[in-house]
Amino acid sequence: MFLTNGQLFLNFDKLIDVDSVLNMKPWLSAFVARNFHLIEPCRYHQKNLWTQDTALLDLSQAWQAKNSGDQVYKFVDNKQLHRWLMFEQDLAVGNFMINLRPWVTHWTQRHLAAHCAAIAEDAQLTDFYHWLDNQKIFEQYGSVKIFINFQHTGTLTHRDYVDLNEPSKDEFIWLGFSPHKHLYIFDPESQTKVYATGIANYFNTNNWHGSGPSPFACYSIRVDGIFSDQFKQRMAESQRPSRVS
Repeated sequence: MFLTNGQLFLNFDKLIDVDSVLNMKPWLSAFVARNFHLIEPCRYHQKNLWTQDTALLDLSQAWQAKNSGDQVYKFVDNKQLHRWLMFEQDLAVGNFMINLRPWVTHWTQRHLAAHCAAIAEDAQLTDFYHWLDNQKIFEQYGSVKIFINFQHTGTLTHRDYVDLNEPSKDEFIWLGFSPHKHLYIFDPESQTKVYATGIANYFNTNNWHGSGPSPFACYSIRVDGIFSDQFKQRMAESQRPSRVS
């Protein structure tokens, strides 16, 4: 497995103001509720999945498994599919997302602001971006996604890249807003999972990762960008052993 500074997860809780962003949770939840129409299924490439059960992974095609495509389409379209899947839990094998600033050129450029375009509803999150800018985490950032798990659903074990000759160069922050969403890295050799702790984390996405089923609906936010020199310095200082006087 790939390590960063000798660790599977880098926790940033002591480097940023996590209390302020957690205080935003009721407001962020209101944003998700108000913009339910933006929720779409997460899609995975079969070669990036640990599981071999891929028959129902593309949730946008899930209705075909029951040969009910024509009937379903009389009532719902792609943007409403997540609501249908809430009542078809046997098909809801993955998680969902709101893609606030999708990439417009190529997904490998999603960390660059110039290669992403904010949707209109993104303007409703001014307070969140004000908090993010004040943390001085990024020199610039591009993609912003809200990952959503409905009740009793988890995130499939997957990795973001196929070429494992070198570690992923992604720089991002993952913010978890619920203690019920258990983000993990999976070690295929030992068949064990290492779980993230705290609120704000980073990990190498070339490692297998996912989250277990949550007893309650929950969400997390991932922001991709380029770490600022100031934040890298704070990370380096946090890794130094404390002096014993």
